[in-house]
Amino acid sequence: MGNLIDLSVIIPVYNRTQFLSEALNSIINTNKSGNVIEILIITNIDLNIDLKDEFIITKVIKTDLKALSQKIKLGIQESSSEIIAFLEDDDIWINNKAERIVSIFNKYPDVDFYHSNYSHFRTEKDIKRHQDFMNSKGFIELSSNSIRNSIEKIKNVVKVNASWYNLSSVAIRKSFILSKLNFFDLFDTYGVDSLML
Repeated sequence: MGNLIDLSVIIPVYNRTQFLSEALNSIINTNKSGNVIEILIITNIDLNIDLKDEFIITKVIKTDLKALSQKIKLGIQESSSEIIAFLEDDDIWINNKAERIVSIFNKYPDVDFYHSNYSHFRTEKDIKRHQDFMNSKGFIELSSNSIRNSIEKIKNVVKVNASWYNLSSVAIRKSFILSKLNFFDLFDTYGVDSLML
């Protein structure tokens, strides 16, 4: 394994670990191309993680930070890749998610924000409610040009898609978000799904 990190995945963990192994295994299972993935677990508890996968580098960063906004900011600062994705500790990735994120950002250098499909598995009603969305939209891409030149496009994406938003579906370009990290200091956010949007 070389030193190049293809993807950094930030997982905030607070006071629980019962779902974490499934989340971690889902990253490995969706890395079908053998990308080198750095997993940063931002947590308030002592964890000993050894995934025994030649393509995975795991870093556990212990902190007393409680606000999600501050944990995400710390993870971004500590990440090694230009491509950063997020995974909540009680979510999983499926199919070829890790591979797709790396592919999209490498194929389209002007894409700074990516949002993939997701589905709730709590009830049949939840799955039904999202079915149209799942069938019609693969991801949302906002390029640098659209962010700089068309605030109306951004407002429309937020207005139309805010209710379908999920942090575990998000990936961003590090060089884009670094200049905006001070914005995270304005929030004392504990909820997860709308923070990045």
